[in-house]
Amino acid sequence: MPQAKSSSNLTQWELTMKKTLRAWVPVWVDIESDSQRREMVALGTDLLHDTSVPIAWHYAAMQLIGFRIQTKKELDACLEAMQYLGVELGVQNTAFLSCLQRTAVSFRQNFARIKLPN
Repeated sequence: MPQAKSSSNLTQWELTMKKTLRAWVPVWVDIESDSQRREMVALGTDLLHDTSVPIAWHYAAMQLIGFRIQTKKELDACLEAMQYLGVELGVQNTAFLSCLQRTAVSFRQNFARIKLPN
């Protein structure tokens, strides 16, 4: 199993990709259809289950999902994927594990605040 890279070990390509994805995430939300939104949530959740991709993709996946969660089922799937990733990579990267935990709390709070249907 590949090891998660700390931010100091990321290649220039990975850093660039992380910054690029972070910049695009909020822009897409305003112009996408509901089916596109659901596909993006599924893509982000799938990326969280994939431990072979660079850790920058996991950060981007969480951002991709965070703007788009609208149902309890999506929230639960995302949190389950984050928990899986934490178990798989958390021991190797405590900073990433901490980020996963903070993001999970944030997702729960945001979802409770907007009170969308199941």
